[in-house]
Amino acid sequence: MEIIIRRTAFKEGYTIGNLYILPEQTDNENGSTPATYEEEAVPKQTVNEEKNVLKQSDNEEKAVSKQGGGVLKQKAKEEKAVPEWFCNTMEPTARKLTSRMPQTVIRRHKIIGKTAIPTGRYRILITRSRRFGRWLPLLLNVKGFEGIRIHAGNKPEDTRGCILLGFNRRKGYVLDSTRCVLTLVKMMTEAIAKGEKVFVEVR
Repeated sequence: MEIIIRRTAFKEGYTIGNLYILPEQTDNENGSTPATYEEEAVPKQTVNEEKNVLKQSDNEEKAVSKQGGGVLKQKAKEEKAVPEWFCNTMEPTARKLTSRMPQTVIRRHKIIGKTAIPTGRYRILITRSRRFGRWLPLLLNVKGFEGIRIHAGNKPEDTRGCILLGFNRRKGYVLDSTRCVLTLVKMMTEAIAKGEKVFVEVR
């Protein structure tokens, strides 16, 4: 199971983003991203390979055939990889940290509880949180950080360095957070039960 968090709104004291799930399908069938309070809606993009193939001219079809169907295979791969929007995220201030930076540099710029984790790809496990008293996603091997989880919360003060889920329908808040977390945890748990590994890529 692959998750993508794309940061989109960098505010004073917090960061708003979008969480996508790849390649699992969600109820959002058209793959569009609803508008949030603090950013413009992502343009609606739909992928329909069959229509595109039907509209191709005979010459284009011959060219594809000569290439061993490489174009069609690439389109099929891209269509499969289209992420589905799940919800918004809230994190502390993003300070342009990346997982490629030395840990000493990350620690130098980090303000405890008020700094978003470095961008990068992280393995996720579902473990029991002592702080919250429930099973929650834990990001592994986050350089310069420990105990980073995805959990419920509504405002910047609730992040404490972690990632909150919800809907950014009000400035400075994410709403309906608990439902979003429970739904995502259920999906992750089911994926792990099927033998899949869960990863999140923060961009």
